[in-house]
Amino acid sequence: MRTKPKIFIAFILLIFVNYLMLKFLFFERISVPSIINFPYDKSEIRFKIKSDNPELVWKLKENLSWLEFNTYQGKGTLEVLAKIKKRPLLNGEHKGKVEVYINDKKKQSIKVLLSVKPIIGIFPESLELNDNSIKVIEIKNSGSGILNWEAKNNNTENIKLKKISSNKLQIKVKFKNFRLNESKEETVKIISDGGEKEVTIFMHYLPKRFINKFGMEFVYIKKGNFLMGSSENIENDEKVHPVDIKKDFYIQVAETTQKEWQKVMKNNPSHFKECGEDCPVENVSWLDTQKFMRKLSDLDSKTKYRLPTEEEWEYASRGGVNENFIFGRCLLDSDANFNAMYPIKGCKKGLYRKKTLKVKTFKPNNFGLYDVHGNVSEWTASSYDSKYEKKESFDKIVKGGSWFNFAIYCRSANRNYQKQDTAKNYIGFRSLIEF
Repeated sequence: MRTKPKIFIAFILLIFVNYLMLKFLFFERISVPSIINFPYDKSEIRFKIKSDNPELVWKLKENLSWLEFNTYQGKGTLEVLAKIKKRPLLNGEHKGKVEVYINDKKKQSIKVLLSVKPIIGIFPESLELNDNSIKVIEIKNSGSGILNWEAKNNNTENIKLKKISSNKLQIKVKFKNFRLNESKEETVKIISDGGEKEVTIFMHYLPKRFINKFGMEFVYIKKGNFLMGSSENIENDEKVHPVDIKKDFYIQVAETTQKEWQKVMKNNPSHFKECGEDCPVENVSWLDTQKFMRKLSDLDSKTKYRLPTEEEWEYASRGGVNENFIFGRCLLDSDANFNAMYPIKGCKKGLYRKKTLKVKTFKPNNFGLYDVHGNVSEWTASSYDSKYEKKESFDKIVKGGSWFNFAIYCRSANRNYQKQDTAKNYIGFRSLIEF
């Protein structure tokens, strides 16, 4: 009775052995790797899929966004180059699966493992931009592997991002709908292998040049210090002394024109009207300029306009040059509109035009200001005192000289003054924006 089970088991084993022999003799033997493992520092791996049957047609299928294959079909062999086309931006291990098809029939699956090491992008935590400009920041790599990163921002109106290389991000800022001196913050997200970080963009609208709604052009002057006065002390009230300009400001690049005055005040008091609307407004008193500034400030809300102080005017007009004139010791008729029949001693005589000319006729100074010598003298906010003491009076300082003046009175250091209710056809002004 016990021999029957043994015979039955032996029969089953014989059938199984015969099956294996038949499979070995008549079916294809396939060699497929069970796993492909990409370490964090590798982006390519080569492997082979082999078979005893040279007629087999191989096909690989995967649905991984970060993986791609280059294959070469040989006799009974499929050579494969597996490549990471885009490394995921999350740390840890990423898993996937590749299906092996032979003659359109699924035969086996290959596991794919990808290790992502935390490689952190190092970049500035904040940037400050004051003008419509482009800044490029470097995304540095804290590790030894490949750094993958991308940048995103929500506000596409003011900030444009562009990845210009594997380690550089271009940030382009446009100040749309900003008021002068207005500040805003925006956040840019940089997603790298090490996770997500933020860069704060401080946008402070302080352009190098600014044109207001009335077409008046201003240039940005940074605070600083300079030596005011003249070492020659020609007029006995020009003692050289250091001055510290404590605040930045905007000043008009040219003298206020007849056109600009008329837009605000709806009249034109100028004597030289025939010169044209682009010529400086003149024949205005210091008191008239105060009315102009108040009205301009009201019309251009949240912007405060005023005359420059004597110190601000001389600092801006010199443009960093410590000479009689921005052109050097001498002033020529090709440099400015003045009475060149009476030049500085030892300098060349020239034309006396006897009238104003259009603003910006001559070259500007280093700060971009025109007509700081000649054309029209310019009212300042300061009262006159021979010792530079700040005492209020009805005598207001005018600077720069005019078409009417000799060269000596057109020097940067020269200090002339007039009663605040005086209006002359050789006195105008330029505006300053305070913030």
